[in-house]
Amino acid sequence: MNIDLLTKTAGILVFVVSLVTFVISRLERRANLEFSLGNGYSSDFEDLSNRDEALSDVDEQCPGYQTINITITNIGGSSLLVDLTSLSISCNGEIFEVWEVEHLGTEKKEVLIKPNDSQTIGVSIKDFAYTLKIETPVRYDDSTFYKEFPLGISVRNHKGRKFSTKKWKYWESVGEFIRA
Repeated sequence: MNIDLLTKTAGILVFVVSLVTFVISRLERRANLEFSLGNGYSSDFEDLSNRDEALSDVDEQCPGYQTINITITNIGGSSLLVDLTSLSISCNGEIFEVWEVEHLGTEKKEVLIKPNDSQTIGVSIKDFAYTLKIETPVRYDDSTFYKEFPLGISVRNHKGRKFSTKKWKYWESVGEFIRA
């Protein structure tokens, strides 16, 4: 092998490595959101002083009413400005617009979520079930006890880009959310 061939090969390899490094760094910096759902109570939120607690049944053991806590986590490498007015959950062909009902958490319409940071919003479990037409049967049997409702969650950023997932199910008989 002569030195001229080695320098050309090394130059091509350096170019390929720099191109791969560029692509990987762009993938690491892209915006990416993760959604999670969980049960909670209105007392989980600090700003209860200006809320009307007559939205749902009041549980005797826990102060406040039962909520569904929707957490949006930024798992990307850059900050993301999220438009919370576009946050919605879909099930049974119905869409539950979170911002249109009484909710707990931030009152800001747009929230800046930094990398590895999250934003949680709580909504009444009764509003959730009523809007998405998730009905409790009069009597449970094998088919109704194990029935799971697939959920789709979506939100848009300030530029209109949609982030969504369909990896969640709601098991109505036990009131739990399951990541599919």
